[in-house]
Amino acid sequence: MRRLILAAVLLAACGRETAMPPAGISRETFITVYAELSRARLRTTPDEFSARKEEILKQHGVTERDLTRFVEVHGQQPAYMAELWNSVRERLAGNQPEAQRPQSPFLSETTVSAVSAE
Repeated sequence: MRRLILAAVLLAACGRETAMPPAGISRETFITVYAELSRARLRTTPDEFSARKEEILKQHGVTERDLTRFVEVHGQQPAYMAELWNSVRERLAGNQPEAQRPQSPFLSETTVSAVSAE
């Protein structure tokens, strides 16, 4: 969990890159996995989340290290990471009305706006 939080903090300081660097996983995989982990975190207890996190990672063939590596590789491109955050937010929102959308504490409008402004 600490790695996931670290990844989120690093994402807030990250950016855009046009070519796919050796991040280990694709942008789409990162978005899908991170959105699913965020939903699971919001809907489970800490003990339940640990088990659910392992299920999600296994389902997608991803490790925590893969997520961290993705952030390390893309971490110096703020525009790319701001777009990535927006994509995660959109995935979390789905077709739900605004009031019912799950919100990740790492994906606030303030965070995205601050990163986008850099």
